[in-house]
Amino acid sequence: MEELIEGVYCFSSLLSSQYLIKDKDELTLIDTGVAGNHRAILRGISSLELAAENLKRILITHADSDHYGALARLLSIAGVQTWTSQPEAEAIIAGHASRDLKGNSVVEKVFVRASGPMMRAAPAAIDRLLMPGETLPILGGLVVIDSRGHTPGHISFFLPEKRVLFSGDSIFRRDGRFIPSYGINCWDEELAVSAMQVQLELAPKIICGGHSVFRLDS
Repeated sequence: MEELIEGVYCFSSLLSSQYLIKDKDELTLIDTGVAGNHRAILRGISSLELAAENLKRILITHADSDHYGALARLLSIAGVQTWTSQPEAEAIIAGHASRDLKGNSVVEKVFVRASGPMMRAAPAAIDRLLMPGETLPILGGLVVIDSRGHTPGHISFFLPEKRVLFSGDSIFRRDGRFIPSYGINCWDEELAVSAMQVQLELAPKIICGGHSVFRLDS
């Protein structure tokens, strides 16, 4: 687990990244990683000399199994709640992704068919539906951002005071430039472009992406 700035930590697993926010003794987790990743998260919490019960809420950016796969196991912790948008909540409750992959070529269609089981995860309960524009009482104010495109209810989170953006799978970087979600696992590429642009206009110093951390202040 890496401390990105004071109070914000990153777990980097094989398939995705998760983020832990420490606000006094209260912890907020953004995304959970794949099934089985709960062990690494609990070890990380212990390394901060805190108990699992300090984890109060889990925020999910979107309902892909590499982002909520460990959620069901983490919900066994007393008092923890899960918050996400309505489209993603409906998928998580059912234990699948919030959109189907789309394949056009023969190769893509084979990939879509083969990856179907990997898009599913254990169903989990959702306690609160989040709306874009809400400011959550976390580390001075965590703003919910509409970042639909990759999935129909994808949301991101922004800490204005610290200029840290948790972008899920709405922003990637290739050859030194930022790119939006695209291709067979992108629900709406036009919305994905707009979502990326809106978030970059926030001028974040650190982008905590779903698979990498990007620092813009160096």
